Amino acid sequence: MSSIYCIINLLFKLFVESGATLHKLDLNFTNYEINPEIFYSLGRNELFFSRLQDLSLSLISDINTENVTVLLKILAKNATKINALKIDEFYSEYEPQLHHALICIIKSQEQLRQFSLFGGEYPTEFHGIISALESQKKSLQEVLITCCACSTEFKVLTNCKNLEILRIRNCDNLKILEASLSTLEIFNDLIDARNT
Repeated sequence: MSSIYCIINLLFKLFVESGATLHKLDLNFTNYEINPEIFYSLGRNELFFSRLQDLSLSLISDINTENVTVLLKILAKNATKINALKIDEFYSEYEPQLHHALICIIKSQEQLRQFSLFGGEYPTEFHGIISALESQKKSLQEVLITCCACSTEFKVLTNCKNLEILRIRNCDNLKILEASLSTLEIFNDLIDARNT
């Protein structure tokens, strides 16, 4: 294990054991491993993630799915006050348990207001992750979707009562989105204005 990974694990251990509580967490998953003792400490310390409001997950296609899934399950259980959730480098090919863990995080939130999804290689299948936003239809106010092929799963956004801002960048199949919004921002795409 390289020294950078040792430092990451030591920092996690230090923060958890010192009684810290996080408000913002930006995780960029690479091929490093988090020690099992860190997962054990995170699972036992319910306060560490209890005030988390801003969560950014940068996922890559060759991540250690088991390692990430364990951490996401801990987050789904202990971090229920997230206001802003950003998923970066989303690939359709992730293992089912990773998709399920992401769904659990979305559904466990009390009032998710902002959701961002940045696709890796234009994913076309979202395995229920977008559909899970139905559980946030009263609180969701802003959605940013980048580099994705919008599927029928995205129709759930039309049920979001307080959705005010929908930003779509470099996405395909926009016809499925018909919502009453105060702001609709579309970049790098042709718009078919016909009502079908």
